[in-house]
Amino acid sequence: MSEIPIILDLSNSELEEIQNKNEQFLHRIFLRNIEYWYDAIENFTFRTKFVKIHKSDVQFFISAHEEYQKSGKLTVDNQEYFTKLSEKLKNAILSFTNGNENRKVFIKTSCRSPKDAVVGSENFVQVYQTNLIRDSKQDQQDLNWKMNCLTLTGMQALAFSAQTVEQYLHICIQSERIYSDMKIYSEYFGSKKKKYSHPRNFVIREWFDMDPMLEFRSFVSNSKITVMSQYHYFVYYPKLVQLAEELEVKIQSFFNEKISPKLNKIGLTKYCIDFVVIDGKVWVIELNGFEETTDSALFSWQNKEDRNLILNGPFEFRYRKTKPWMILSRLSKEWKEIIENN
Repeated sequence: MSEIPIILDLSNSELEEIQNKNEQFLHRIFLRNIEYWYDAIENFTFRTKFVKIHKSDVQFFISAHEEYQKSGKLTVDNQEYFTKLSEKLKNAILSFTNGNENRKVFIKTSCRSPKDAVVGSENFVQVYQTNLIRDSKQDQQDLNWKMNCLTLTGMQALAFSAQTVEQYLHICIQSERIYSDMKIYSEYFGSKKKKYSHPRNFVIREWFDMDPMLEFRSFVSNSKITVMSQYHYFVYYPKLVQLAEELEVKIQSFFNEKISPKLNKIGLTKYCIDFVVIDGKVWVIELNGFEETTDSALFSWQNKEDRNLILNGPFEFRYRKTKPWMILSRLSKEWKEIIENN
């Protein structure tokens, strides 16, 4: 992106104080973090607990990631801090789950989850192999089925409990997403720029087993959904083709009646929003920035017609109607290896 648009949420006088365009972009992204919208739509999203990320936590993640990249292990000091942070998160999760050590939760930071690093999590390949054989009618060598199972495994790998919080922290340490976010917190939103600082939290959320087929990404402009796409767009779901019209109506009605008015009241009129349908009920998963860097799923920012649809509508819902091709070339090295070797 050659030029980053002006922040819509700040006045001109405030913008004058933010000369760096990259910093402007980061502000727009962070202004869609969960802390800014959760209270407004609390009844329509997953129950959440916030645990403050302190400056020392930020420094730990940066140091631990860099050390892990070099040696594959933590220094003694970082290991001590790891133990301390594990206990802090475990206690927070136990408080959230009323003492149930086995109840699963989803954990992220204010900005993102460590989903880029879940492939390296414990038992990932084993769980994937189990998912491959869960339906005896499926051809285990079919690429679309493999992508279906890999997508499901990736979601399951993001569920943790008080007993597995150390696994979560290990994944965070390996995650480039978390490392990048911590660097941003450290470099752009430190104590010298309190006026433009943003909340830094571990975000503990209620976990539900979700069907990847029923997760959707939408873009909203002027408080109206302009486009919607299946979220996991590398997979063809035959059943989704059958349900598409019904789901479109259900999600549009939910958004227009329950979500848009409440977000509009707090000044949010332009954003990316993810939905999921669980047992016939629509939920909001999260909001993201309305940016060219935001994955637009089956729409393309680079395509002129698609870009206009994302920005202005009219509404269009896209989903796979046939099996995709050339998928392997678009996967990360780690995901590609799992598919090719199993």
